[in-house]
Amino acid sequence: CSMSNQAPCGSRRDNPVARATQPDASVMIAAYQRSVDSGMSPEQVASILNMSTVVMSQAIEPKFDALMSGQVDLTKKVEVLDQKVQKKFEVLDQKLNNQVLLLAVVLTAWIITMSLLPTDVLDKSLLGNLLKQVASKQ
Repeated sequence: CSMSNQAPCGSRRDNPVARATQPDASVMIAAYQRSVDSGMSPEQVASILNMSTVVMSQAIEPKFDALMSGQVDLTKKVEVLDQKVQKKFEVLDQKLNNQVLLLAVVLTAWIITMSLLPTDVLDKSLLGNLLKQVASKQ
């Protein structure tokens, strides 16, 4: 893993919260050095840097909490939509099963009728009319 601007593996850059609340070490070191160079004591500089980190954390924390809450809300909405889709899928699946069953019954009846009855009797029957209607719709 490297210390470049790209996210090194296993670093805090992998976590957006850590990235937002923990400035890079090089930035902290540079700020510390500038403050010491300006005449502040190392203890004062460390105290100021700690306070600024706390202030930044407190400023970011509510936003992060809001993001987490939004994520929870979105997750709930996705779950509700998933349940609705599952119910509709089950209804459509049941309708398809019913249609396949009906088709199987009609085909079975047609096969039985064709082998047992002469065609002219089938033409005058209810089943014959039903088969003609089905064939004309296709």
